[in-house]
Amino acid sequence: MAESTTVSEKVPTPSVSKATKKTSPPAAKKEEPVKEPVKKAETKRSHTFKGKNAYLCYKDTVFKTLITENKGKTHKEIMALVGEKWKSMSDEDKKPYVEMSKADI
Repeated sequence: MAESTTVSEKVPTPSVSKATKKTSPPAAKKEEPVKEPVKKAETKRSHTFKGKNAYLCYKDTVFKTLITENKGKTHKEIMALVGEKWKSMSDEDKKPYVEMSKADI
């Protein structure tokens, strides 16, 4: 009986290296027209600076001290502390920061 070969018994073909592989010369390149860059529309900014609100004035004064007191905490956790302190303040305690925000406008 003749032995038949299966797929797994086939011998792989040797690969051809780039040095021995013959290539055709590159085709002549056609010159493409140079495209002009698209210019963005020149518009004036319609946004005007409004200044800081009272909370941002408070945050600026308290943030650095909270960082030094709470080393190892993330920015998100420190901002949560700032928000909690701001909410717990009375209107009288917030008054200096309201004045600072009015001066900033």
